[in-house]
Amino acid sequence: YLQRDRLQQTADAVALAGARQLPDETAARAAAAAFAGRLPEKDRVLLEPGDVTTGVWDRHARRFTPGGSGVNAVRVELRRERDRDNGVPTFLGALFGVHEVELAASSIARQARPSCIYALDPSSPKTLDMNGGSGLAIPACTIQVSSTAGDALTATGGSAMSALETCVAGGYNFTGGSSASPPPEAGCRSRPDPFAGFAPPPAGGCDWVDRKLSGGAVTLAPGVYCGGLSLAGGTAATFLPGIYVMKDGALESSGGSSLGGHGVGFYLTGPKASVQLTGGGRIDLSAPTSGPMAGFVFATGPDVPAGTSNKLAGGGQMRFAGALYFPRQDLTLSGGSEGLSPSPFTVIVGRRINITGGGTLRFGADSAHPTVPPGFRPGMAPAVVQ
Repeated sequence: YLQRDRLQQTADAVALAGARQLPDETAARAAAAAFAGRLPEKDRVLLEPGDVTTGVWDRHARRFTPGGSGVNAVRVELRRERDRDNGVPTFLGALFGVHEVELAASSIARQARPSCIYALDPSSPKTLDMNGGSGLAIPACTIQVSSTAGDALTATGGSAMSALETCVAGGYNFTGGSSASPPPEAGCRSRPDPFAGFAPPPAGGCDWVDRKLSGGAVTLAPGVYCGGLSLAGGTAATFLPGIYVMKDGALESSGGSSLGGHGVGFYLTGPKASVQLTGGGRIDLSAPTSGPMAGFVFATGPDVPAGTSNKLAGGGQMRFAGALYFPRQDLTLSGGSEGLSPSPFTVIVGRRINITGGGTLRFGADSAHPTVPPGFRPGMAPAVVQ
């Protein structure tokens, strides 16, 4: 039994080594072989062609299919047998003329799956709620809903979501012709806040106080905006690279105002801080690639009250490259990204998240993109599934 267990552990480790290299199938097979070659002598196994196979793991049917499109798993089959000159020596068996026994072990490991949406409330209903015919299309990402409520994930009014996987700690309820592809997995183990160690940037004295703009094109500079920043009357705001601190006030837009900027991070601090971009204009923002806000388009401080409501409404032209981090606050996203190419990397973290407004949000999970926050890891690591 000990030798059988050791062989199974070895098969699991070899499969995981391969899965870490997916979706590159050649690299996956090479990594599995290299790992097997580095094993201690007592665990060494001889891999032959066909012992390592890449393919598709269907978690619903719990079935592995070699090859095909959408490869997401590695299967490893190990054998210790006389024909391979690595049979397992026996002790007592030698008394009966049996000097070796043959053992086999098989393991399937699926690739890492990045999580792009985290709804963190542990117990509320509608922790992730889609309504109004809204859409979510993130085929390279998983969705994590931490609530154990029976209706932790809800969708109404013909809303549609597609993701690599949707993991719900509690249950889900879809009505009014709403759909999910693939279906969510209820009772799934929840994942922690991926940015729990976020260190807030320094927030010094005021550079501007209660700044309000209406109409025209304006270029804004980084700094501390005490009382927040208001854009109205179709203002077209371009934000220069840097950190914008909204201190005890809201970042607001209305009347079709638009916001654009690359290398910009908005940090919210104080009891009245929030984001209220409700004007329906174009929003196209990407996070800094260095400094204390590297990888974050929005982040909230510990002094922003729990449950504060925030809204991002950009009509059909809304794109964020980086993290939207509201771990103790509620976030509503209204509109879609049809008018812009999808962001290569976006991750949304909120206490509760509402997606509404009839548009479809689309974004990717390119872990090599410059706007990925430092230290960010895929929400679901490679894992042995069978």
